[in-house]
Formats: sequence, C-alpha cells, structure tokens
Amino acid sequence: LTEDSIRLLRVQKGWSTDDIICYLFESYPDQERGVAYKALSYTWGGLMHMPTAGLPKVLVDGYELELTENLYTSLGHIRCHDLDVTLWVDAICINQQDPKDKGHQVKQMGKVYAGADEVLIWLGQCSDTIHALLECIAWVDARATEAQAVGSRHDWRILCRRFVSLQLESENPSELRQALRELLQRPWFRRIW
Repeated sequence: LTEDSIRLLRVQKGWSTDDIICYLFESYPDQERGVAYKALSYTWGGLMHMPTAGLPKVLVDGYELELTENLYTSLGHIRCHDLDVTLWVDAICINQQDPKDKGHQVKQMGKVYAGADEVLIWLGQCSDTIHALLECIAWVDARATEAQAVGSRHDWRILCRRFVSLQLESENPSELRQALRELLQRPWFRRIW
C-alpha cells in the first residue's frame, strides 16, 4: 500500500445460501482517486485470534478467512443477490497480523469513514419487537420528509408527539419501549472508540 491508500473489500453478489466470496483491492479513501464504497461499523463480537473451531469462514482472494460470528452475519445481510458490494471492514481490510500496517491504517480511519458513500452500522440480528420499533421510526422519518417536501410547519417535535399518541393507542405500548431498551443495550452502543 502507498502512504495514503487503503484496502477495500468487494463482496461478490450471491444468495443467502451461497458461500461469501470476497476480493481485496487497493484504493483511496477520497472520491477523486478512489472508488465508491461503504464503511461497516460493528462490534467484533469475540476475539478474532482465538484458535476456536467452528468459526464461520469466507473466501478472500481464494483463501479461507475465519471471522467472528457477528461480522460473518453482517456480511451475509449486506451482500446483494444482484450486484457486488464494495466495503471497508477493519477486520479484513487491515492486516491484523502486521503491526506496522495496522498502525498505519488505524491512523487513516477518520478519512476512511469520511470518504465512504455510506457508513453502515450493524447492531446485530433484529428481533420482532425491534423490527416493529424500526418500522415506527421509518414512519416518523417518512412523515418528516413529506412535511419538509411540501414546506409544512410540522417539525420533529410535532411528529414525535403524534407518533407517541398513536403508539399509546396501540395494543401494547410497553412493547415498543422494551424494544427501544433492547436496541440501545446492544454492544455497539457501549463500544469504546
């Protein structure tokens, strides 16, 4: 790698039953010289270097690479069935066995996240209650977007009050509060940067 280049991971398109096949390539974290990519923010979910039998594997440049269960699951959810996805994933794009590379690449992480088209946050598998909560949040976001598009005076406070009143009329309002608690207790929210 050059002084300001990074590795990116191209995740080959595939179905959920297919093996996850990836390729590493050199690029830059800026749009002028590099390619479009998404950065993945997640928790490792276990020690990567422990010799544990049964860790899930992906193929990277033709070689098997063991991943933590959390990272493997996130890649399975991010992968598309009809097109390749280009990602920056720290555990794969940084050579974890090379202290020099690791030190150099870690210093570039600010540029990596700033240069990404999107930063994907993987919080883990979604329970039914969290799924319902996320649908409610999407509803509030859609109403806010509509209100903004037509120049409405509705702001987030009004929309949130409306959302809360609708939820209080639902069969079990405490379910959504519990889902929010469950979501905010995910390890990603407790990680140390």
